[in-house]
Amino acid sequence: MALVFSHYWSGIPKTIKVNGVAKTLPPGSKSGLKVPVPFLGETLEFQMSPYKFFQNRNEKYGKVWYSNLLLRDTIAVSGSEGMDKFYDRKYVTRDTPFSWNLFGGAGSHNFNMLDNTKTDHNRRKVNVEAFEIREVTESWMPAIEETISRFIKIWNKEKSFHWNPQLQDMMAAINSIILLGKPGSEKTIQPLADQTLRGMNSLPIPGPFTNWGAAQRATSKAKNYYLSLIHQRKNNETSLASGKDVLTTMTRAFLRGDYDSEDRVASEIHQFWIANSGLLANILAGMTMHISLNKHTWEKARKEVLDQVPSGPLTLEKLDDLTYLSKVIDESRRLDPTPPAMFARVKTGFELYGYYIPEGFTIAGDFWDTNHDANEWTNPWEFDPDRFDRGEPRGGPMAWVPHGRAHHQCPELDFTGYIMKSLLVHLLRDCTWELPKQNFDWDLSQFTPELYDGLKVKNFHCVGPKHSLMHDVKESLEGIASNLKEKIIGTHDVTEKVKETTQAASEKVKDSAKDAYNKAKKSTEGVAEQAKETLEAKYSDVKETTEDKLKKTQKAAEEMGEKVKEKTNEAIKTVEEKAYNIKESATEKGEHLKEKLKEKLADAGEVGSELKENIKAKGYETLEYMEEVAQDKTEHLKEKAQEAREKIKEKAQDVKGTLEEKAEGAKETLRETVKDTTYKTGQTVEDTGKTIKKQAEKM
Repeated sequence: MALVFSHYWSGIPKTIKVNGVAKTLPPGSKSGLKVPVPFLGETLEFQMSPYKFFQNRNEKYGKVWYSNLLLRDTIAVSGSEGMDKFYDRKYVTRDTPFSWNLFGGAGSHNFNMLDNTKTDHNRRKVNVEAFEIREVTESWMPAIEETISRFIKIWNKEKSFHWNPQLQDMMAAINSIILLGKPGSEKTIQPLADQTLRGMNSLPIPGPFTNWGAAQRATSKAKNYYLSLIHQRKNNETSLASGKDVLTTMTRAFLRGDYDSEDRVASEIHQFWIANSGLLANILAGMTMHISLNKHTWEKARKEVLDQVPSGPLTLEKLDDLTYLSKVIDESRRLDPTPPAMFARVKTGFELYGYYIPEGFTIAGDFWDTNHDANEWTNPWEFDPDRFDRGEPRGGPMAWVPHGRAHHQCPELDFTGYIMKSLLVHLLRDCTWELPKQNFDWDLSQFTPELYDGLKVKNFHCVGPKHSLMHDVKESLEGIASNLKEKIIGTHDVTEKVKETTQAASEKVKDSAKDAYNKAKKSTEGVAEQAKETLEAKYSDVKETTEDKLKKTQKAAEEMGEKVKEKTNEAIKTVEEKAYNIKESATEKGEHLKEKLKEKLADAGEVGSELKENIKAKGYETLEYMEEVAQDKTEHLKEKAQEAREKIKEKAQDVKGTLEEKAEGAKETLRETVKDTTYKTGQTVEDTGKTIKKQAEKM
């Protein structure tokens, strides 16, 4: 600060004495305006286009240069070596951050400023708890996927739309769940966040009629809303203990003393909201633009998605395996606008690139030019995810700084990467679209740049499994085939049962015949044994009788033997008749079952043929109908397109005339305004000079 007033009118000092030794200061300028405004330095030029401001001076002066911003001597540094110094706590501190305190009033810090105090370390610990604990992020995935799917259904219905504002709405919906744990709250907060962003793109002049003043009022309303939610959580022990949303996590941290006030919690929540619905949504738009315009990237990314996660819900583990998508995301973050710079204060003077950076100066870490440094990146303004496979950046990780680095890196970096991957997975595996001719450049006059034409999309269509006609036909055919297979399997089962029944009957006949034979044999042997015993007894009794009695006895024995023989033959005949009857019955049953089987097989064949013919007929009818519909749609679209061309041509002529009239009027108004402003500024300068001169004379 000491140098500002001493050199503003006399020019930029080229050297500074440090311990009696002259040190060379970086080159630079105090103002690029033809008529500089006193004390503002280059603030107006910085405000009009922060990205171009850094880029133009980097091209003119190199990787270290001087400027004056808001009454502060400021030195900007870029490149991997410059970032090393910027994040070295030995030389640079963030205990008095250079920021326009829009989020939290005087003294508020943003996350990249947290540095030295115990409170700062505690807050960074809370950020880790909120965004970097894997289990917490995993618990958010279903809600993130549901929100992405809901917006894809909207896009599929609309067909043509502007993607940039749609992605902002999507991120606002995710914010309401992840940050606040209150779905639908985006309807209240997002309009206030938009007004805050408009204030960030204006001069910090408070008042009832300025964008800055409107942004302050909007921020205050948003913070009051957050504070009401904090009070609700504090009064609900169950919600406070179990809630995984960021606001609840920070409320618990406040209650254990990691935050000095509830207002500080509300300020940080609003910063997260702005970062996600503004900056991250714009990065998502850039990522989808690049992958749409680069066929090689599209094909390679889509192949990885279909190979790794062709369907089903997403998990962090699945997303981690998508390594090429990680490179696509990192390249989008490098190439597209993220915060152009971060400011801090030089704690201890040091030398860099041959120049001396004095203690007490404000130092700006120039992220924009570091991310596009030709010494680090081949063709730095081209989109090329494969560059990371070629060893870029050449100077090491400090050359990739879209969201800060080291201990001052954005705490949402990994979490937002999962959101970006989730969106890409759903788009690449389920959807197709086209980008019509438009302006694909970024509006770099804003702190959160958007694409000039909002990224126009046409012919958006979901062609994933859930929306595919061919998939429906395939499922139908597979169902028919499955039913037919079940019927064939059923007839096979019947055949097996018949075979088993016949075999069982045959075994039963054999067993019955064997049992009958054994019984007959046993019965015959018993009768013979009894006859033998009778004969022996009678022989013993009549041994001494006459020969006649012997002959009678022999005759009686012979008669008895004939009777036994007859009974044996009758028993055997009876067994044979029973066996024959059983065999005949089994044969008749087998023939009957065989006929039934033939009938079932014939029926199954007729059903299969009929189904095949029906499917074939339905397929021809579907194709003919689709061709007729396509022809009708084509003719209708041609007519509509011709009508639209005529209307656009007429409208263009009217608009052109109106714009020419307005442009001429605006030029005249601008001439008068510039003339009047120049005169008033000159008068102010002259009056100020006279006043200073009078005061000097009095002294």
